[in-house]
Amino acid sequence: MKDGAIQQVAKSEALLPNPATDYVAEFTRPVSRATVITAASLTASIAAEKFTASIAYDAVIGSVADQIEASDLSHHVVQGDIVIGQITRSSVIDGLVGRR
Repeated sequence: MKDGAIQQVAKSEALLPNPATDYVAEFTRPVSRATVITAASLTASIAAEKFTASIAYDAVIGSVADQIEASDLSHHVVQGDIVIGQITRSSVIDGLVGRR
C-alpha cells in the first residue's frame, strides 16, 4: 500500500520476481529470495532421465540450495507421492537472481 492505495496483491514468491510498480520493487528489494521462493515456483517440466533425489514442492529454496547445488543431476519436485516436475542448479540460480 502506498498513500492509501493498494499497489499489488500477491503471494510473496509471486510478488518478488514480478513487482507491479517501482514502489513495490523498491519495497521488496531487501527481501532475500532464498527465504521466500519455493521449489514449486522454480519447477519445470521433466526433461532429464536421471535424478538425484526428491525435493518437496513447498521447500524454501534457501533450505535446499546446498543439496541442489551439490549435484550435476536434476531433482524431482514432489507433492506427497506425486512428481510435479524437476528443478536444476540453473533454475535455482535464475530464481535467486531474478532471471526467471
